[in-house]
Amino acid sequence: MGILVDVKKYLSLEEFPKNIQDYLSVTITDHAYLPKTEDITSDWVAYIAAPAFKLIREKAGHDLDAFASIGTGSGIDVLTGVELLGVKRVGFTDLLKSVVDTAAENIKKNGSSSTCVGGFATLFLLTFA
Repeated sequence: MGILVDVKKYLSLEEFPKNIQDYLSVTITDHAYLPKTEDITSDWVAYIAAPAFKLIREKAGHDLDAFASIGTGSGIDVLTGVELLGVKRVGFTDLLKSVVDTAAENIKKNGSSSTCVGGFATLFLLTFA
């Protein structure tokens, strides 16, 4: 199953995103959490993680170096970290290799010039240029 996510609306941004695509084309596997893009108050990334990431970035006063997600699902949480935290390196895991593989593809195709720098089992590390 695939979904299209309007990032500006989903992350409550005032401007278009700078580090990821304006619209995310995301593949969802059977074993991954389905983002609730039509009701963001019910979506943990949009409603909980994104506001927290904005506060973390504001308090830091600069882009962060890296971000890791445990149980990434579709990878939208990682893309949110790339956009809101300004990270260039990301790591992510999930229970099933198929979920991680799909998340890696979602992150690569929706991020800005990402490069896979390593990975094993259910962990991938990506660097954004």
